Amino acid sequence: MHDNFVISLDGRDSVNPRMLRLGAWIVRLALALAFVSLVANRLRLGGVTGAEAALAWLPEAIQRVGNWVITVAEILLGLALLTGWQARWAALLSAIVFFLHGVVWCVSVGLAAPPAYFAFAAASAAFLLFAIQPPNPNHKTI
Repeated sequence: MHDNFVISLDGRDSVNPRMLRLGAWIVRLALALAFVSLVANRLRLGGVTGAEAALAWLPEAIQRVGNWVITVAEILLGLALLTGWQARWAALLSAIVFFLHGVVWCVSVGLAAPPAYFAFAAASAAFLLFAIQPPNPNHKTI
């Protein structure tokens, strides 16, 4: 049964494929919701906003363009994760986006910035999701 998944535990049959698929779906949903939260924050729909602080060190014109590019990327990655479209690559790009989000928050606001904590946890989850996806498109995706 392990031929449908990238992961294996030394040839033991202790990985339940259904549970692995469920876990991957839950991680995809959680990451998509994290992107929704970031977009809502940037569009000031969530009450508290901190997007301006993250890019405050850039010129204003670059801040506007950067915010739009980031917002569109977050929306597209969130949709890709929800639908499962190109799940492996959406997970890898999500890991990169969340990691960069955490780094920018740490640099601009400081290491004690709570958004940085969630960003690094989300980056880790997204990278794990990428790692368990089969690299071959002919394999069953989870």
